[in-house]
Amino acid sequence: YQQNREFRICEMSDKTVLMPVEHDTKRNGRMTVVDAAEKFLWDKLSKRRTKADLVDLLAAELGREEAEADVSKFIKKAIKENLIIRCDME
Repeated sequence: YQQNREFRICEMSDKTVLMPVEHDTKRNGRMTVVDAAEKFLWDKLSKRRTKADLVDLLAAELGREEAEADVSKFIKKAIKENLIIRCDME
């Protein structure tokens, strides 16, 4: 997986959101609020990563046993919102 570079991360009203880089009327409403774990995962997707990579990184960072469930939830949400793209890993 990797970030969809059509989105950027911003801080707005004490919330972290992913929003389209280009501002047009069709995309302006497409802001997605992310929590701290999702922001961490988004940042790590600045380069290609596998789901297993993300689980390991999140578990190490937050010391959370539920890292796999958090990563699965994030990937599902991010794919639905077109925030990340699937990449062929070599």
